[in-house]
Amino acid sequence: MTIAAKTATSCALKIHASFTEYQARFQQVTRRASGRFGHRQWSQMQSDALERLDLYPNCLDTVARALEVLLGDHREDKQLWGEIKTIYA
Repeated sequence: MTIAAKTATSCALKIHASFTEYQARFQQVTRRASGRFGHRQWSQMQSDALERLDLYPNCLDTVARALEVLLGDHREDKQLWGEIKTIYA
């Protein structure tokens, strides 16, 4: 396996892991919010709504920083991104 293939695989796996983590965290907050609604915990419900809104951009920032490290000087290599996309799919 070439260095480019290893890098593409590492990036695709990182993206997948980050998306899986985002989904799990989103579901966790959503389940918690349901219980808070039933107990009329309005301020905590607002906190949950804000947490869900912030979750996606925070996860994107985290994965983007990780990919910058993995890709190094190759972060604008379109061929490498094509390989990442193929592996991710």
